[in-house]
Amino acid sequence: MTPEQLKRWKKDILARLDILKSKARQARHYLEANSLPELKDTSDISDAWLRVRERFPDDLKPPPVNDLGRHLAFAMPHDFSDIESLDIPAIESSIERYGRHGNEFIEDELAALDTDLEAWELLHPLIRDACKAQYESGLYRDAARAAVELLMDELRRLTGRHNDGDALIRGAVGVGRQIGFSANNDDNEKSISDGLKLVLQGLYKGVRNPASHGYDGFPRLETFRILTLCSFLLNRMQQV
Repeated sequence: MTPEQLKRWKKDILARLDILKSKARQARHYLEANSLPELKDTSDISDAWLRVRERFPDDLKPPPVNDLGRHLAFAMPHDFSDIESLDIPAIESSIERYGRHGNEFIEDELAALDTDLEAWELLHPLIRDACKAQYESGLYRDAARAAVELLMDELRRLTGRHNDGDALIRGAVGVGRQIGFSANNDDNEKSISDGLKLVLQGLYKGVRNPASHGYDGFPRLETFRILTLCSFLLNRMQQV
């Protein structure tokens, strides 16, 4: 797409997402007002979702849209809440980033930085959307686990793989793999990819696994630092 076409496309698809978000909000309010457990007829909101998906370019890699489809299938009040507050914002972030790659991506991100930014604005938007509510509710273990699991979801989305954990990381990440944390053009860049792969493995083994098995020892500030590290890795993963 030309820059003008890209601008028009983003405006159109974001408008369609606004309609979908509005319909999700209306469905939730309807169910809550009438004390109904689920929405029986989802055809209207499903059509709105199809109108969004039909505008996805082939090379757009949005966050896992299966979550939104699953929420539509269950159609309970909390599902519509998740569509409005989690699924759609994550897709919007992918659309806003679409068309920016490599140095251009980095320059755009740096241009947006401001010394007066709040701490949350320094995190990757997907990390922020997935973890902020849990963090602010004091659910630090859940926030830390969600951030690492989002990295794994993104690995699966970008590579088309379906496994998890160390097997996924070893098979998908590093020099000569599908995902590198650098361009791997020289020894320094290869060291970056290999080193950050170890960091990712450490996050899975040292944060995600203990948190999934009941460990609740991540305090407030330490948890935010975990979110920051996950944001750094996610940015690298998506830029290269």
